[in-house]
Amino acid sequence: MLFINLFENDLKLFLPEFFLVTAILTLVLYGSVYSVSKEYNYPLINVSTCWATIFTLVNTFILVLFTREVSSVIFNGTFICDLLSQNAKLFVIGATIVCLLISIPYVRNYQVNSFEYFLLILLAVFGLMLLCSSFDLISVYLAIELQSLCLYVLAAFNRESAYSTEAGLKYFILGAFASGLLLFGMSIIYGFTGTTNFEDLHILFSLDAENHQAIQTGIIFISCAFLFKMAASPFHVWSPDVYDGAPLNSTIFFAVVPKIALIVIFLRLFVFCFGSQPQYWQYLASFCAVSSVVTGSFMALKQRKLKRLLAYSSIGHVGYILIALSSGGLEGFHASMIYIVTYMLMGVGVWSVVSCLENNISVKRTRTLADLAMISRTNPVLAFSSAILIFSMAGVPPLAGFYAKFCVFTSSINASMYVYSILIILVSVVSTYYYIRLIKTVYFEKVSIKAFYKPISKEISLVLAFSFFFTIFFFINPNLLWLVTYEMVLCVVQ
Repeated sequence: MLFINLFENDLKLFLPEFFLVTAILTLVLYGSVYSVSKEYNYPLINVSTCWATIFTLVNTFILVLFTREVSSVIFNGTFICDLLSQNAKLFVIGATIVCLLISIPYVRNYQVNSFEYFLLILLAVFGLMLLCSSFDLISVYLAIELQSLCLYVLAAFNRESAYSTEAGLKYFILGAFASGLLLFGMSIIYGFTGTTNFEDLHILFSLDAENHQAIQTGIIFISCAFLFKMAASPFHVWSPDVYDGAPLNSTIFFAVVPKIALIVIFLRLFVFCFGSQPQYWQYLASFCAVSSVVTGSFMALKQRKLKRLLAYSSIGHVGYILIALSSGGLEGFHASMIYIVTYMLMGVGVWSVVSCLENNISVKRTRTLADLAMISRTNPVLAFSSAILIFSMAGVPPLAGFYAKFCVFTSSINASMYVYSILIILVSVVSTYYYIRLIKTVYFEKVSIKAFYKPISKEISLVLAFSFFFTIFFFINPNLLWLVTYEMVLCVVQ
C-alpha cells in the first residue's frame, strides 16, 4: 500500500503544515535567485519578503481555521489535531503576523539586507505548530529543537553588534543545557515505561499511581527543562541578556509568540500524561511561580533599559501563569490559558510602543526610559495608548490585565493555595511601582534635550489600535475568549 494512501486523512489534517513548508522552500528559491540577480542590479528584497511571509501566514491561518473542528490522532499517535492544538496554532500564527507588522518599519529604516531572517521566522512558526500538535515525547523534543535553533540564530542575527552575538551565544549554550535536561528526562520515562506516546503514558500513569522513583526524577528533569524554556525563575538567567542583546524585531518575537505553544505542551504533558503524579511537578511549579514574581518585580525596579525591564516583566507574568497551572484544577488551567492569551495581546501593544521610539537622529542604541519622556508632547494619542496598556499590564481595573489576574488569583485561592496567593498579591504591588514609573516618565519627566520622533507607520498604528481596543473591550465582554480558552482546556482535562 502506498504511503499517501495509508495516511490520506492524516495528510489532509496536516495540510497547513505542508503548505507552510512548501512556501518556505519557495521563498528560499525566490531569495536565493532574485537577491543575487545582476540583471535586476542586486535588489533589496527584505520588505517584499516580509510581505510574502505575512501572506504565507495568512493563508496558513485560513487552512488551520478550516480544520479546526476536526479531532483526530494522526501519524500513528505522533501528532494530534484537536481544539487545543488548532486554537493554539491560530494564536501563534496571528501573533507572528502582528510581530512582522511591527518589524516592517525596523527592516525599512535599518535596511537589513538578509531575506533569510523571515525564513527563520517561518521555520520557527513551523516548529511551534508541530509542538502544539505533538502527542509523543520524540515529536515534542524534535519540535522544540527546531524552533530553538531558529531562535538562536535570530538572537545573533545582527552580526555587526557584539551584544547580539553575545545574546545568541548565551541563548545557545544555556538552551543546549536545557535540551539535555529534557532529553535525559524523556529517556528515563521511556526506559521505565517502554513508550513515548502520550496516550500510552496516560493509561500507564492512571493505572499505577505509585511509580518508581526514577520516573519521578524524569518528571522533575522535564519540568526543569520546560521552566527554562518559559524563562521562569530561577531558570531565567538567559532572558534579560538575550532580550537586550538581540535585534528589536527578534526580541518582540521572543517575548510574544513561543510561550503559548510551551503552555499548551505543558498542559498536554503534565496534566494529561502525568496527572496522577501532581506532587512531583506542582510543588516545583508553585516555587517557580513565587520566585518568578519576586524576581521579576524587584529586579525590574533598577532597570533603565526598556528591553531589560520588559524582560523582567515577562518573567513576572510567567509566575502568574505558573501559579494558575500549579493549582491542579480545571479552573486554574483555564485561568492560565486566559492569562497567556491576554498577555500576548497586551504585549504586542507595549512592544509596538517601544518600536515607535525612532527619532530623527540615526543612532543605533538600546532604548531607555528617557526615550519615553517626549511622547506626551510629540504624540499625545500614543502617550494615552501607552498609559492604558501599561495600566493593563499592571492589573489595574477596568482593563483586560485585571480580569486575567483576577482569574488567576481566584483559581489559586479556590485550590486552597492561600500562602502562595498572598505572597504573589503582595509582591504584585511592588511590580505596580515600576509600571507607574513608566507612565510618570511619559507624562511628567522633564528633558533638557528635545527629540522629535518619526511619524508612526501605518502597520504599527494598526497593531497599537487593535491592542488598545482589545484591552478595554475584553474586560467589558470576555465571553468569546473565555469560551475559546475553556474548550481548549477541556481537551486535556479528563
